[in-house]
Amino acid sequence: MRVQLIRYHDLDNMNTRLAQSLNKKQGVLPPLGLAYVASALEKAGHTVDLIDAIALCLSKEQVEQRIREFNPAIVGITAMTPTVRGALEAAELAKSCGAITVIGGVHMSILAKETLSYEFVDYGIVGEGEESFVEFCDAIENDHPYMDIVGLCYKTGGRTTVGLPRIITDVDSLPQPSYHLLPMSKYSSIIGLHPTSTMMGSRGCPYQCGFCFKTPSDKKYRSRNVQDIVNEIEHLVDTYGVKEIMFYDDIMPKDYARALSEEIIKRNVSIKWQTPERVNLVDPDLLKLMEKAIIALEWQHILVL
Repeated sequence: MRVQLIRYHDLDNMNTRLAQSLNKKQGVLPPLGLAYVASALEKAGHTVDLIDAIALCLSKEQVEQRIREFNPAIVGITAMTPTVRGALEAAELAKSCGAITVIGGVHMSILAKETLSYEFVDYGIVGEGEESFVEFCDAIENDHPYMDIVGLCYKTGGRTTVGLPRIITDVDSLPQPSYHLLPMSKYSSIIGLHPTSTMMGSRGCPYQCGFCFKTPSDKKYRSRNVQDIVNEIEHLVDTYGVKEIMFYDDIMPKDYARALSEEIIKRNVSIKWQTPERVNLVDPDLLKLMEKAIIALEWQHILVL
């Protein structure tokens, strides 16, 4: 089945901590969540197109044209709360083109009923969406019931049902993100090299920092195999010429950070990369290893409280 995924432009982003001059220059990073969903869909045999309207600077009319040209049966749209206005406009566009619309992302996990109250939003996904969205697309394609899919939100007879958020326990089971569907040369950061990409080596965080909102899937920490992580780094470097990786991990526990840095050094991967970290998760030995990695590979490691 033909499935299209969209990251739409912000449409009056309701929250930014950056000065206007800096906000315009900060760059744009890949929609990693959509790339993961896309790879899961492709693995399941679906035909996938991914529109990154922000990176490609697409207008409303250009996005609509791409939807009509691809003619998807289902359109999935990602939404954070500050950017939900744009996501809703994208859903309205997709609905006008005859597609089934599904919204996922953090905003749906927070305000599912409110988001589904719009007539042009058909379904929602809460929690981690790779498995739930694939199961939903399979059900629609084969005309099977979908009400029992974990993480699915839907409307029937004027009533909205919000599913239980899905948590993927084995993150190693997920295929590598579908970077080939993204305009990789377009991604950059004001604090990074060009081209820049994002990656996730782990999901979740056990800490309760006051500035951080946690969805249910964020609370269970899970990390990937370090060999697979470095394989992905090598793929980004060799295929797309990526010069810097920005890890989206919430934390890197000592054992994981040590194993990952040793694997990168052992395989002599020349890449600059950065990750958030808590100061209580480093010790002198790990810092010495970081120093060795800095000398060998220009490792940039950001420590945050």
